[in-house]
Amino acid sequence: MRQERHRKVRRVRLFVTIVSVTFLALVAGSFLGGVHPAGDSLAVFRRELLVLATLAVIWSAWPRGLRWPIAGLGLMALAWHAAQLLPVANRQAVPDFTLYQQNLWVNGQDYDQLLDQIAQTNPDMITLQEVSQGNEGVLEQLRTQYPSQLLCRKIHIGEAVLSRFPKVPGREFCSERDGLAGMLLETPQGPVWLVSYHVSWPWPFGQAEQLAQLLPHLETLQEPVILAGDFNAVAWSHAMSQVEKATGSLRLGPQQHSYYLKNRWPLAIDHVLAPKGYGGRTIRMPNFLQDHHGILAQLWREDR
Repeated sequence: MRQERHRKVRRVRLFVTIVSVTFLALVAGSFLGGVHPAGDSLAVFRRELLVLATLAVIWSAWPRGLRWPIAGLGLMALAWHAAQLLPVANRQAVPDFTLYQQNLWVNGQDYDQLLDQIAQTNPDMITLQEVSQGNEGVLEQLRTQYPSQLLCRKIHIGEAVLSRFPKVPGREFCSERDGLAGMLLETPQGPVWLVSYHVSWPWPFGQAEQLAQLLPHLETLQEPVILAGDFNAVAWSHAMSQVEKATGSLRLGPQQHSYYLKNRWPLAIDHVLAPKGYGGRTIRMPNFLQDHHGILAQLWREDR
């Protein structure tokens, strides 16, 4: 009886050990987005994978001298991810720019609450995605307050940028592959590109291929870039680092859970990037029956 019980315990421990190796391999794979786009797909769920891997390692049959250091590293990584959700220190600074980022959702219908929220927050700039024939009326309703507008729609949905600042004549673009809308603005702080960004989901979908076609557009922008949109990628993804490098910009924090997969799984996939030398904070706004929450960003120069 005792031997049978020991055999069962050994089988369970062996199974847990196999599971722990599997989850550790998936965690490692989530860092390899630069090698294969599947890495960015795993990166979306890195926090969850870390939890499962850490628990499995603790209960594995590995020697204590191996499993506890590995579990400790997993806990440290989880602590880092948790810190990314903490609010930015409440600096008493008047923003140089405020921006409202929103994926309109092609299936959305009622935009009155969103328009009211935009009126209340009174941003200087707005970036929109999934602008369709069914919801592009939002742009017209905002035209009086935001006369500088550009809509790029090559398929049934597209991207738009709006601002109260005047745009530089002839300095605007729509990417050849759907995903970008950008215009150069004359602001009190000098010329600034405002870019709306939207790419598809990571592998096995076409995010990597789409991004490869969009990056050349971003690399040509010489002036400072403010870019916001639906990245369908997390802050620590290879895709994010590519966009930051191409634009010379950095993502503003903290992370905001802007989308709930299957209405349950919180994902931080909407982001705002600011030029180097700028700080700021992001605030999650209500979703107003859209599938994405809006993001309000406040930006200020760090040297003032």
